[in-house]
Amino acid sequence: MFRSLLSQRSRSFWSPFATASRLASSLHAKSPWHPPRNILIVNKMRTQPVILAIDAFLEHVHSTYPGVRVFHEDRPDIPHGAEVWHPVDNPVQGKQEKIDLVVTLGGDGTILHASSLFSSGAVPPVLSFSLGTLGFLLPFHIDDFAKALESVFQGRATILNRMRLACTFYNQDESQKPDQHKDWQVMNEIALHRGSSPHLNTIDIFVDGQHLTEAVSDGLIVSTPTGSTAYSLSAV
Repeated sequence: MFRSLLSQRSRSFWSPFATASRLASSLHAKSPWHPPRNILIVNKMRTQPVILAIDAFLEHVHSTYPGVRVFHEDRPDIPHGAEVWHPVDNPVQGKQEKIDLVVTLGGDGTILHASSLFSSGAVPPVLSFSLGTLGFLLPFHIDDFAKALESVFQGRATILNRMRLACTFYNQDESQKPDQHKDWQVMNEIALHRGSSPHLNTIDIFVDGQHLTEAVSDGLIVSTPTGSTAYSLSAV
């Protein structure tokens, strides 16, 4: 599931993800809100604007919310003042810290990357900031990060749910492919394509075990209601 929080004061959205069932997500949405203690920063390539934004964000968090820990992916460009964090499916020795809030700096692609870091279980709420990049899932501009964080820490938000898709690959005998150790969790769409083959594919489509149709085509796209940035752009 993909979850969004609606700020009751600013009427702005911030967007989290989850893979739990609809019922479980609904119950989670009604549970008491606790201020984040561990924040994960996910950002696009560190250009000068990104570097300045991260530095300002870290300084603000450490001074305004001194008990909060800030983490970053294990990359060569990890910012000073952030701790290294590893995805759950790639643990390191020691305790894996639970992330309460993900902050993305970039565009829609950065949000998709943040979602992919949590390949199983629920994905923490994601607070998305735009850095001048085209995107339809970016409710806040980076200049407003202090007000957005204040809204989050004071709990002035409700959770809205959106779905993610789980994709598993099987052989013709319905056994799972040995090189696929886990499901692919997808936030926007799954695309099956004929690749370099010059011929059309014949695709049998089943829903809940029932044969729906046979398609002769280049491929097949299965989309969530969120869809892709291209869908949103084409509708503008």
